[in-house]
Amino acid sequence: MVDDADAVRADDPSTFVPLVSDALGTAPLNAADIMLMPEPQAAAFTVISSIDLTDRQRIDAQTVFGGAQDVYLTRDSLFLTSPSHVTSPITDFPDTRTPFTSVAATTDLTRIALDDGQLTAAAQARIPAPS
Repeated sequence: MVDDADAVRADDPSTFVPLVSDALGTAPLNAADIMLMPEPQAAAFTVISSIDLTDRQRIDAQTVFGGAQDVYLTRDSLFLTSPSHVTSPITDFPDTRTPFTSVAATTDLTRIALDDGQLTAAAQARIPAPS
C-alpha cells in the first residue's frame, strides 16, 4: 500500500511500486507491468507470483493496482474482484439548490491468464450490480 503520497518520487519507482524478493535480492517490479483497476478504490497493490515448487524459484509476477477483495482460481485463470461505487450527479432537478447524486454499485473484475507459470493480465470488466 502507498501510505504516504508525499514520499512518492517519480524518478524512484521503489517509492511507489511493490518490491519483490528472491534468492538474488530485492527489486521493484517494473512499473510498466502494473495493471490498473478501472477506478482504483484504494492505493493498494495485489501482487501475484508463480513459483516452481521443484527448484523453489519465482517464475513470473503480475501486479494489479487498486487492490482486490476476492480471489478466485481456476486451472488457467486467476480472477480478482473489487467492489466499486460510482457517484454521478442527477441533473433532472433544475430548480433545486441541493445537488442530488446517484450511486451505482459495481464490481471490477480482473482476469490474469495462467500458462505454465507465465502470468498475463488478460482482461478487465466492470459488472453492474443487479437492479
